[in-house]
Amino acid sequence: MNIQPGKLKRQRKSTQTAGATLGARLAAMVKFGLFLGVIAAVLNIYIYLNQRITETDRAIRKTEQEIARTDREIAQLRIRREQLSRWEHIRRKIVQFNLGLREPAPGQVGRMALLTPRQAQMVPLESVASARRSSGGGHRN
Repeated sequence: MNIQPGKLKRQRKSTQTAGATLGARLAAMVKFGLFLGVIAAVLNIYIYLNQRITETDRAIRKTEQEIARTDREIAQLRIRREQLSRWEHIRRKIVQFNLGLREPAPGQVGRMALLTPRQAQMVPLESVASARRSSGGGHRN
């Protein structure tokens, strides 16, 4: 028999190394897969956050435009209020609607007397009621 002592050891080592190399390759592939997964997750988060930032920027610009439009409307309304409260405008409306000063109609006038408690006791209630009826100031709702 021609057995060489070193040849058997080499065959055992190569079998062990092949098994170890397969396990190492598998572990390296798993690590590489995890690494790619982490990179993909980071990229997805980055893209998602960029989209949210873009949407928020659009909403901010739209709100700023609405604020600017509202400010312009407020300024226009202030100018219009000043125009309407000027005496020239009021005087034109008085003439247009004939709103000059006139005496009131008798039914528009009411009288009120402030009496002390002692004076109030001296006035009979019947006279107060008859005065209301005669002046046209009956009960109103």
